[in-house]
Amino acid sequence: MACIDRRTTLRQALRYLLLVGVAAGGLVAPALADQVPQFNVEPGCRAAAVYGTTPDYAAVCVRKEQETRRKLVESWSQFKPAQRAQCVQLTRLGATGTYTELMTCLEMARDAEALRNPSAPVTTGGLSRGRRHL
Repeated sequence: MACIDRRTTLRQALRYLLLVGVAAGGLVAPALADQVPQFNVEPGCRAAAVYGTTPDYAAVCVRKEQETRRKLVESWSQFKPAQRAQCVQLTRLGATGTYTELMTCLEMARDAEALRNPSAPVTTGGLSRGRRHL
């Protein structure tokens, strides 16, 4: 019975910390999302190289991440500040993020908003794709 009480107390404490973190993050995140964040992608690329199909997989991975970061820098202003803030926070959860994860999150957020508001143009890297019909 004491174990259950400790778990309940621990859950309540974690919920409280999560709420405080979200509240604090909500105040700080927009300022942090004004520019593309810096991620250290090398450890993740080295870890993924274990499962890679080529001997230079880690180097290829780092090069692709750097290329994706350049694309993010070019298209950063095309995403809404709220989308940028949310995706930066989500990408940093759990481990070091990657630019590929961040780009995917931003594209999904943009596309989801386009589905909610079909009259708004959808942009990719500054190029309008017009209305989307599904």
